[in-house]
Amino acid sequence: MEDTRRAVDVINDAELAFAMMLPSETRKAEYLAEEAAYFTNQCYKEARRVVMHDYALARWQFVDLGE
Repeated sequence: MEDTRRAVDVINDAELAFAMMLPSETRKAEYLAEEAAYFTNQCYKEARRVVMHDYALARWQFVDLGE
């Protein structure tokens, strides 16, 4: 009876069910998600750095041309 009640509780609670179903796969997926977020953030920072560098260089050249 207690096992049946626990099974029904697990079926009705998605978070608890996912924790019980595939814990190692869940950890792997979370790790991959964190890694993807890190690389996305690094790519954004690098792209922004390059764009700002190009902007500053173009601005300096334009000002120099104007003088």
